[in-house]
Amino acid sequence: MRERIEPAGEARRFGPGVGFNWFDYLGMGGSYAHPPEYYPLTDACYPPLEDQASWELVLGELDRLRPGFIRFGLPPDPHVDGRGRIVTDTVHLRRLDLVARWAASRGCTILLDTFLLPTRHELELPPGARLPWDGGMFQLGARDNRAYAREFVAPLLGHVCVERGLEAVRFFNPVNEPMAYGVYQMPEGGPDTYVHYVGMYREMREALDAAGLSRERLGLVGCDANEPEGWPVLEMTARGVDIDPFVDAYSIHYYRLSFDYLTGNPANREVATTIRDAVDKHTAKIARYCRARGKPLWAPEIGTFHYGWRFGDPAGPTTLEATLTVAEALLRAANAGVDAFAFWCFMNPNTIDGHWRIVGIEDGRLVRAAYPCATYGLLSRLVRPGSLVQPLASRPEADRRAHLHATAFEAPSGERSLLLVNDHPAEQAEAWLSLPAGWGELPSGCRRVGRDAFAEPAAVRVDRVGDEARVAVPPMSLLAFHDAALDAPE
Repeated sequence: MRERIEPAGEARRFGPGVGFNWFDYLGMGGSYAHPPEYYPLTDACYPPLEDQASWELVLGELDRLRPGFIRFGLPPDPHVDGRGRIVTDTVHLRRLDLVARWAASRGCTILLDTFLLPTRHELELPPGARLPWDGGMFQLGARDNRAYAREFVAPLLGHVCVERGLEAVRFFNPVNEPMAYGVYQMPEGGPDTYVHYVGMYREMREALDAAGLSRERLGLVGCDANEPEGWPVLEMTARGVDIDPFVDAYSIHYYRLSFDYLTGNPANREVATTIRDAVDKHTAKIARYCRARGKPLWAPEIGTFHYGWRFGDPAGPTTLEATLTVAEALLRAANAGVDAFAFWCFMNPNTIDGHWRIVGIEDGRLVRAAYPCATYGLLSRLVRPGSLVQPLASRPEADRRAHLHATAFEAPSGERSLLLVNDHPAEQAEAWLSLPAGWGELPSGCRRVGRDAFAEPAAVRVDRVGDEARVAVPPMSLLAFHDAALDAPE
């Protein structure tokens, strides 16, 4: 199997980079959204704050993985009291202190995300009212957008950014995956959901500006669609409202991902979407829209449900096939114009939607999930914030499907990385690489993730033929050619 890999279109400047979700809801008790049986959050995964040795391990692992982007999920209800005042002494903010101070010292950007509105500011469901979504899980929009923005958002973010001085916190998103499966909706007879959502952003931007938090200091991220197919801007436009003046980045999530040659289970949409449809078709259009508006497009959650508990295997997300699906989707989405990614989920108890932990602490030891940590960690280490991205396209032999997918990055420091995924389950692929302009040669370092290979240095033969470099890529593997010095003790 032979495929030609060549530059496809102009290079562009990447955004905050690649990193992880830190979902600080976990272990807090209660549940995510209504009713209480949905997503119980009682299983702890973070070490106690007084366990300094364990926190040194956690922060040391962040040093090793060097993420450029972290999405920190801060639960809202613990941060507002019964009288509506902001609560500033919580375990969540103390953990944010640790993560954000590390991030500030390493040039890492934090997107602060409350995932839900505080219950105090949520619209009450009128007795007997019907909801557009009746699947059980729901949260309503704000009762009063102005009160929510002025009494909760601006004081909370003022405390985080000014009083606590957490410089790494540069962006805020209020609602995770709104208007998709019950979170952020309005009952029949209530305000139009899309109009109300845009109004919330208008009020947040005005409240933050009035509090002295300009958009240069703290930007807003909007839409946060749970899948590219569910991009809500068309519905907003149809209602005559525009969120663009109030946001500094748009966001989408990826979980409905599978290799192009797999169809999944058509009865279950969550696992039936190919990367071709999710990325090449839908994401590419969204990215063009965002570029036309002068705003970046980010993916602050990325994973796949194609391998997992829905098919009876809770450990599915930890497999090589699952992590390479996500890696391939990231490379292709970067080619399409997405400028930041955060994997789900850095620390996790593995009790919600299957096994999503990347690292954990057990009995005072740091534990790494083998393929997730190898695959996602290699990407977070190599894809630096502000890199120049050179999209690469694969041209397979006639009548064959492309199995090689690649992207090239050049960091502001000059470090180069060229990343290649071969998603064929059995066949080695010969890549004929036309290198990006000015590269001359492939970087000399190479790491591989594959069968029983966990991002170790790989001895890969590179043949130079004219202006091409030819490389053999093993089946079901990720090859990363890099200049970065990744050989420090681990």
